[in-house]
Amino acid sequence: MALGSVTFGGLASGLPPDIVDQLMSSQQTRLKRMEQEKSYYQNQKSAFSELNGRLSSLRSVSETLQDEANFSPHTASASDTDRLSVTADSTALSGNHTVSVQRLATNQTLMGAAGVTSSTDTVASVTTFQFDYNGQTYTNDDFGITAGDTMYTVAEKISRVDYTAADGTSEEGISASVLFDGTNYRLVMTPVDSGAYARNATDGSTDTERIANITDTLTFTTGTYGALSQTISGEDALMTVDGLSSIYSTSNTVEDVIPGVTVVLKDTSASVTAGTPPTGGTDMYISVTNDTDSLKETLNEFIGAFNGVIDYVNSERGANGLFRTESLARSVISQMRNELNAATSDTTSPYSELTTFSRIAELGIKTDSSTGRLQLDTTDFNNAVSSNYSSIADVFTSEPTSANRTAFETAEANEGLAHRMADLVKNITNSVDGSLSGKTEGLNIRISSLDDRMLRESDRLERMREQMTLKFARLEQLMSQMNGTGSALTQSLSQL
Repeated sequence: MALGSVTFGGLASGLPPDIVDQLMSSQQTRLKRMEQEKSYYQNQKSAFSELNGRLSSLRSVSETLQDEANFSPHTASASDTDRLSVTADSTALSGNHTVSVQRLATNQTLMGAAGVTSSTDTVASVTTFQFDYNGQTYTNDDFGITAGDTMYTVAEKISRVDYTAADGTSEEGISASVLFDGTNYRLVMTPVDSGAYARNATDGSTDTERIANITDTLTFTTGTYGALSQTISGEDALMTVDGLSSIYSTSNTVEDVIPGVTVVLKDTSASVTAGTPPTGGTDMYISVTNDTDSLKETLNEFIGAFNGVIDYVNSERGANGLFRTESLARSVISQMRNELNAATSDTTSPYSELTTFSRIAELGIKTDSSTGRLQLDTTDFNNAVSSNYSSIADVFTSEPTSANRTAFETAEANEGLAHRMADLVKNITNSVDGSLSGKTEGLNIRISSLDDRMLRESDRLERMREQMTLKFARLEQLMSQMNGTGSALTQSLSQL
């Protein structure tokens, strides 16, 4: 039975009342040593968990940097932002361009004539309702307009049909609505696609509108439905870029004229004469430049994730650190440094080092010899940017095609650093057979073993306490009896 902490009040033996606790205290050494050992292993387990987290952050950053778009950012600006805006992606090239906008792309619009004066008026009968959209014929079998539909219902049924776009894909191609002019309710149809369906290649005039060949014979209960007619023609935008005229676009968002550059047209830079393709116009200027600040942020993101691992391992390798005797932590850092120092290979035979740049040191990313931390040397970075901006990505992102991957690996060539670092960390942190997982499992086994030993030791100490308590209890009883006998004899002798 568990007696806990026991004291004896007024011991006849004259021993201290907490004699059992004092004697048991000297027996706690082994248990305390095991508790300290368990606490160390638990703290070490937490340290490896923190290391795993920091490595996972490095892996996440490395996987993100496998996309070369992160390494060739560009900025673009326009001289007249009221007339156009411009953005550039990683595929753009720095340079200047001259642009004039003669015409904006417009959406074709068709509107029904006056005749329906009540919003609740309904279709009495449908003779024919059909039209062509992007060269494809749609009939009332597609729309399902029936007697009892209001004009609003008719518009909804037209809008929810899946139309075929000019490129053959399915899309929501027509926006149908109702316009109230103060007296009449009119059906309105507008293609989602702006510009013309087909264009005369000679003069740029429209050959075919997106919506054409309309036959819409509806009879309303009270009003007189007016057939649809075109109120606005769908026209392509017209531009001149770097002196090249007659550049057409079905949309005011132009993405394929200057590679990597998206130009959004807002207004024309020339007066337009109705019925005549416009020419000339005031020139505007687009400037595309390398965004070195964003590139620097990208490189610093990798540097920060790498240094996060280095800093934590360094902090725990001191005299009182949890990694002071751990070869695994040193091995992790050594493997990371090996990948930093390795050269990225050309992905085509004979798999030699990349030209221009093959190591991150050539980009200005240097290693501090005393701490192992990375830092970006601004001068070297600027030199690399000036030397070959578009080649910087290759150091991180280069990888072989599926066709030559086997030969690439057989030659023990190196992919880009972002791939190598992500693969390394993935192997280290793998939850099944990664070295960190193995270390954690080993610590768990030690902690579990200590728990068993501590339980046995606690049971032993508890039994010892019980035995001591019973012994001193019997001693107290015996001493009390002896003291009582002595007192009786003393009293008897005093009466003689």
